[in-house]
Amino acid sequence: MPAPAPDRPVITVGCDLSPRSVTAVRWAADEAHRSGAMLQLVTVWHAGIASHDVLPPAAKRTELTREALADVSEGLNATVVGLEGRAGPLLVEQARDSAMLVVGSAGHVGALGAMSGSVSRYCLRHAASPVAVVGPGTQPGSVERVLVSGTLDPEGSSFPWAVQQARRNRAELHLLDSWYVEPVVPTYPELDRQVRQQAHEHHAIMFALLARLAGGTVHVTEALVSGHARDVLQARTQGPDLLVLPYAALHHISFVQGRCPVVVLPPTPVRAERKAGVAAAGKAATPATTSGQLAAATAGGKPLPATSAGKAVPAATSGAAPATTSSSTGAASGLV
Repeated sequence: MPAPAPDRPVITVGCDLSPRSVTAVRWAADEAHRSGAMLQLVTVWHAGIASHDVLPPAAKRTELTREALADVSEGLNATVVGLEGRAGPLLVEQARDSAMLVVGSAGHVGALGAMSGSVSRYCLRHAASPVAVVGPGTQPGSVERVLVSGTLDPEGSSFPWAVQQARRNRAELHLLDSWYVEPVVPTYPELDRQVRQQAHEHHAIMFALLARLAGGTVHVTEALVSGHARDVLQARTQGPDLLVLPYAALHHISFVQGRCPVVVLPPTPVRAERKAGVAAAGKAATPATTSGQLAAATAGGKPLPATSAGKAVPAATSGAAPATTSSSTGAASGLV
């Protein structure tokens, strides 16, 4: 491909001409429009997988890919690259210097980030850039809400990237946390109370950190919900959302039939200043109210114990317990 302009970011998207990859191409094109990035569409074929009676010849596949791109690339600086070999490694290599790699998914993501398809799984584990996984239910259009999870990202490593996305899209920035205690017999009310309290304290610290990073440039909201993290995220994400997770979160979440695109950031060491920011947010905190409506910060927060991260206290009635919500801009809090 032609060398991209040094002052223009590049979004790379994989396309195998399947409906799910076309959805990914449309989402990537929208993201390129919003960010002013170049778009690089990569199509890969492997002669050993099927004969030319099943897969079109290389030149024909590249032509079909260009046609698929033509519908969404108006006003974009876009290129098409056709390669032969293993899709996962080639996509990762092509996206090495990209701002983002976008791949399609059938919508199933299991434990350890295992998705339906080895290509998406490989890209998630090996890409040096953020990887956006776009499910079949994703609708083209603007991102209305960027979600992060302090439960799955206790250091807040994904928060700066999410803040940038929210600013670019003029979207709401939402912190969605949860807690869970595995039901046991006999019950331990004191353990239940401690986990709830620690969840409230940690959630408020994360909210304070997120609001500080946003600096008043975006509308920041939050919710703390009783439920397993995977169930909470599945139930509370919507089509116009963008969920941002750190690489480490793949070891805690099983995302099934994702209702919005999910961006997984590559593994990076947590910088000392970021840890200092979490500590500062904790010092600035004030205790959560007994009603569960959280202030922008709490004092003496403790990290969630490993046994409670992503797990929920069983609700007294069927379904998840109501969540408390608040906003850094002072909007009224209430039940959701």
